[in-house]
Amino acid sequence: MEEHKKKLLVAVRNDTKSRYFKRIKESDQLCQNLKEELSEEHFEMIQRFATSSREKKFIEVKTKLKNKFELLYGAKYKRPFRKKEVNQTAVKDCVLDLAGNVPDDQLAILNLGPKFAVTPKNIPYMDIITTTEVEALKLEKKEEHAKAELLRQQVKKILMKEKQPRLNISKEQMATIRNMKEDTEIDIYPFDKGNGFVRLSKEMSKTRMIEGIGQTKILKRDPTKTHLKKVQDLLVKIKEETDMPLDLYRQLYPSDAIAPRAYGQCKAHKPSKAYPFRILVSTIGTAPYKV
Repeated sequence: MEEHKKKLLVAVRNDTKSRYFKRIKESDQLCQNLKEELSEEHFEMIQRFATSSREKKFIEVKTKLKNKFELLYGAKYKRPFRKKEVNQTAVKDCVLDLAGNVPDDQLAILNLGPKFAVTPKNIPYMDIITTTEVEALKLEKKEEHAKAELLRQQVKKILMKEKQPRLNISKEQMATIRNMKEDTEIDIYPFDKGNGFVRLSKEMSKTRMIEGIGQTKILKRDPTKTHLKKVQDLLVKIKEETDMPLDLYRQLYPSDAIAPRAYGQCKAHKPSKAYPFRILVSTIGTAPYKV
């Protein structure tokens, strides 16, 4: 009888192992296909939601097995399982408060650091589906209809299985973040070096920005449209005088544009200079950005 039990156990183990490695192989192949067809941003988005779902399931199974172990331990030894005490380490302060009187609830949020990300409220189905359809249409233009349909089905399969991840902050903390965003008197900037925030008044942040940028001049009108027209005319001229591919021309041609944006990062490591700002300029979305 014992021999039959051992054989049955070995058979079940081998079958489980075989199905496990088969699932891993299918998962790796699916990830590879999605990585080839989707943009890097949306592939990482899907991967992030899938990872969150796996972690949630892992925690559920872990908790269930842990409770089962403690019950069996108590039944066998007639005493409860003694848990090891864990030293609770305090959150490292990473807030430079130049405005003063920071509320405790805001301080707790800021001490989470700039790398902390709040779980999104909703899965961006429309963004993922739109990007998937764009890539699928590109494949269909190349007469690769089978790959296009496979891409659609794989993304659909993932989206149907995924569930909204649980929020990693409480409702009170969410309200605190909302209040911080709506505060028109206080600005919050990240550190230039290290992980942290500086909290300062609107007037002080304006002064720091002006000091970092230097001498400025207020223009009578927004020159964005003028620069946009120059870039458009230049691309049209190059297309007419050269053999520029149509796809490249459409990719470089700006249909709309915005002005560059400047923002600051606090040099918290330089208190002797009254915490100056490092000025960074973002040109994303400007007229010559793609050129």
